[in-house]
Amino acid sequence: MFLNFEVEDPDALYTEFMAAGLPILKPLCDEDFGQRHFITADPNGVLIDVIKPIPPNAAFAALYETATLPS
Repeated sequence: MFLNFEVEDPDALYTEFMAAGLPILKPLCDEDFGQRHFITADPNGVLIDVIKPIPPNAAFAALYETATLPS
């Protein structure tokens, strides 16, 4: 199972999760497609993706009609 949570400040949560000793399966990063996120897991192995939408990078955005992209 994979749960996604959209948040305002993934950086702050990442710092809190690291300090709490939670497993970090994917470190905090920006994805070309327009997401700042990290992945952790709960004790039962459920994957948790903590996400903030961001604008996609220019190379990725160039592949799409600009009217369809988030601002």
